[in-house]
Amino acid sequence: MKILIVYATAGAGHRKASEAIYKEAKKRGLDVAIVDILDFTHPAVKYLYSEGYLFLIKRAPFIWRILFSVTDKLRNNIFSRIAYLLNKHSYAKYLDFLEKEKVDLVISTHFMSSEITGYVKQKLNIRLVSVVTDFCLHSMWFNAFVDKYCVASDSVRERLVFLGAPGERIEFTGIPIDAAFSQNYERKEMAEKLGVSPDLFTLLVMTGEVGIGPIAEIIDSLKEDVQLLVVCGKNKQLLEELKKIGHRNLKIFGLVNNVYELMSVSDLVVTKPGGLTISEALSKTLPMIFFSIIPGQETGNARIIQEYGAGIIAQDVDSIKKAVLELKKSPEKLAEYKVNASRISHPDAAARILDISLK
Repeated sequence: MKILIVYATAGAGHRKASEAIYKEAKKRGLDVAIVDILDFTHPAVKYLYSEGYLFLIKRAPFIWRILFSVTDKLRNNIFSRIAYLLNKHSYAKYLDFLEKEKVDLVISTHFMSSEITGYVKQKLNIRLVSVVTDFCLHSMWFNAFVDKYCVASDSVRERLVFLGAPGERIEFTGIPIDAAFSQNYERKEMAEKLGVSPDLFTLLVMTGEVGIGPIAEIIDSLKEDVQLLVVCGKNKQLLEELKKIGHRNLKIFGLVNNVYELMSVSDLVVTKPGGLTISEALSKTLPMIFFSIIPGQETGNARIIQEYGAGIIAQDVDSIKKAVLELKKSPEKLAEYKVNASRISHPDAAARILDISLK
């Protein structure tokens, strides 16, 4: 059986989810490949799709909020027709690729790749599994040609059924993350490796790949109270700004690939509520404080995790500081959040998704 794992580059989460499944498949010795669906589109479309998303969430989140809301509530409108025309452009090239590679199973981690696969599935005898990478659902994820949906919350399942998906096609798996997050690391040894103290209450601050939010203000407000590990992502300006603070409790990182190590020495994480980041934190039983929430998926993710009792939505720097210090002063409350996180953690999601897909 030939397996293709496909995603779309719109933020890092969809790619990371695909890579987690790909690594699990390779570990099992399966015949598997991984591609970006945008590689089958016109270069201009690829640029606008990936860079346009980043531009909107950084520079014009109010426009993103409108687009998300309109396309979610009204599938059969001008936006969905434009999306159909853009996706149709990819149809022939993608169809040729699937035929040439003799693909039997497609596992998709983005609604765009699921939709385009749904088009070609009508001409090819292939199986399509759609992996929803958030804890809430935009209606674009619904596709009548999907054989199985893999989801991470009751909210997603209920919305899919409401949109018309048969319940028997929906499996509760969690969101796939790298296997490194499921391993246990001794805190003292890891702290020594990272050059930080294992004994101080440690706050991990994650800004997302592009480094959005009032990070410097958060650091300044908490630098005397906790040990701070800050991941700046691709935001070099923020990295240089934080270097000027130069506080004894502050350790700064750029774009990293060892988040599982940083989480292993942390007590709490302040983060944007992306589906993959949340799933990684849950696997390490880390309570979360959410900030600078992007309208749309992140709003839903944060609300659901807060309802599960594993996270807190903070509106500003003062409320972030208050939440951090309250959890630092109350080990019992912190432990309760950690237990709640462990209850909804699915570090084996990639393996479960493969098992379901191969049935």
